[in-house]
Parts: sequence; structure tokens; C-alpha cells
Amino acid sequence: MNNKSQKITKGNRTLKDIMDLIYYQNPSTQDEIAEKLGITRRYVTKLIQPLVKEGVIKRSYTIDFKKLEEHSELFTSFDSIRSQESSTDTLIKKWLHDMVIHVQDQLKLSVTSIIQDDFEKANQAIEMDKITNNFFDKIRTSIQTIMTVEPHSDYARESTIHEICFDVERIGDYCCRISRFTIGNFNISDDLKEIVSEMHDIAQKMIECSLYSFIKEKYDHKHEILELERKLNRLEKISFETIDNEMVENSRSNGINFEYFRHLLQIIISLERIGNICTELTLSVNEFYFKSSKTLI
Repeated sequence: MNNKSQKITKGNRTLKDIMDLIYYQNPSTQDEIAEKLGITRRYVTKLIQPLVKEGVIKRSYTIDFKKLEEHSELFTSFDSIRSQESSTDTLIKKWLHDMVIHVQDQLKLSVTSIIQDDFEKANQAIEMDKITNNFFDKIRTSIQTIMTVEPHSDYARESTIHEICFDVERIGDYCCRISRFTIGNFNISDDLKEIVSEMHDIAQKMIECSLYSFIKEKYDHKHEILELERKLNRLEKISFETIDNEMVENSRSNGINFEYFRHLLQIIISLERIGNICTELTLSVNEFYFKSSKTLI
């Protein structure tokens, strides 16, 4: 009887460790959970399977706290999940920061795949979108948790955070569109490589200006973001003129390859829309601060 009791206690303690890991360290797979805790993947599956079936743990490895409270008897120290030094808001802020870094890397990889005609980098950028989506699911679920366990939380604040997270996820989608040019075995001209590279640099600056400034609560970059958008729009116009010239040349030689130019336009439009997202985000966050005059996170 004592041995059985000890096994249950040990199992519960490991399950608690898994829950803490999911909540604080943002794992993407059961293999990652097992590696970080020094246990087998099979043991992880065995412990969390009942909670997955009950909907406590989501497939994206997030925790539904409303469901968890229904099964709180499994944990002798369940309250510590929410009472440790790092608050839920602080965690969301960290996840959002990590998500932005990840999407910047995804954007860089997708554009580099075009410049270097690198099929492998294009595939990596598309594969990275799974993690981008995983970040979005975790942050969205955590916001829902806040609204559930903290009924008096600031709805405007949580809605704004959700909007920002959604916009970052959209940037990841545009990265995939850019990468598909390389996947389609298309080659870009040197003139357009230079334009795309410049547009990429500006888009990265706009991401930093709108998102990092927001995360660091420095939200007075309206004029800077608008100036960057003007530069991006100017390059977009130049790129369209260059593409028009290429289409004329192409029609004179081998006929127009419409599939090639369709994907080429997707690159330019995607980079321009990433800039638009950053501008809209900056303006909406500025408006929020102006109206509320309080800290967002």
C-alpha cells in the first residue's frame, strides 16, 4: 500500500512538472517535454493522455485552466501554477517577444531563399510557420484563461494583445507566400533581387519599430513608422515598373510566363502588406494608449 502511494505521489509530481513546463517554457512536442524533464516520451504520453481526453491539455500543448480546475484534485500544489513570481501577463509578454523574434527569422529565411535560390531555406521558412501558429494558439488560449479566471481583467487590453498576436501570425503567413516562389523553381533577376532585399530590410525595421517598441512600452514611433512605409511604397512602385519591363522583354522572346510573374508579384505584395500590418498596429496601439493612458502589459 505504501509503495503504491509513493508511485502515485511520484507520478503526480512529474505531471505537475509537465504542467509547469507547458505553462512556462512553451514546448512544441511531447519529445521536447520528455527531453527537458529527463523522462521518456512514452511516460509523458501516459501521464498527460487522460488530461488530453478531458480537454485540460490542448493538442498545441496549452492548458485550459477552467478544465484544469475541474481536475485540481490531481495536484496538491495546483495554485502554485498561477501564484509563482511570473504572472500570466508577463508570460504572454515573453511569448509575444519570442514570437516576434521567430517571425523575423522566418521572414529573413524566406527572402534569403529567393536571393540565394535556396530550396532548402524556403522549405525551412514554411516549416517554421507551424511554430508561429503554435505561439498564436498559446497566447490566444492564455488570454482566454485570463478572461475566465480573472473576470475583472481589462477587456480592451486583452483584445489589443490578441490583435497584435494575430497580426504577427499573419506576417508568418506572408513569409510562406514569399517562400513559394523558390519552391516553384523560379529565378529572380538581379535588379529585383536588390529591390526585394531593400524591401525586406525596411519590413524588418517596421517590425522592430511597431512590435518591439510595443513590447518595451515605447509607443511614440508613429512618424518613424509612416516614413518607413513611404520608403516601402516607393520601392513597391519601382518593383512594379521593373516587373512590367520584364514582362515586355519576356513577351518578345518566349512569351509571358504568367505563373512566374504571379509568384513574383506575390513577393512584392507580401512585403508591402507586412509593412501595412506594422503601420496599422502602431496606430492602433498608439490610439489605445492615448485613450487608456495606462500600461498595456
